[in-house]
Amino acid sequence: SLDQFFPPAAPAPVYLFEMFALAGPFEGIMVDLQEGDIPGVQANFEAFKAQYEKMSGMVPEWTDHFPMEPVEALGQALANGDPAQVGPAMGGVGGVCGSCHMLDMVKAQQKYH
Repeated sequence: SLDQFFPPAAPAPVYLFEMFALAGPFEGIMVDLQEGDIPGVQANFEAFKAQYEKMSGMVPEWTDHFPMEPVEALGQALANGDPAQVGPAMGGVGGVCGSCHMLDMVKAQQKYH
């Protein structure tokens, strides 16, 4: 199913662009936290969550690679504003990303790049 999101089936590497759209707000959460921009933190979290949900349905074989629990835990930690909770929650989401990348990213790069 990933073929539909890369050339020649797609006009561009659509899935890769969607992954960049996921990474940006995730990184933005930490940047905004460091700058004390709490509205920015929330905006980036909402953008990240929406993109994560979108991507969870793009490749049916990978739906289980996108559990919502770590994302919800991050949202709760950010809402609580407790830095002791935010770090581990970010790590939980990062672990989800890393586990999928470890399983599938090299294979996708070899096939589509």
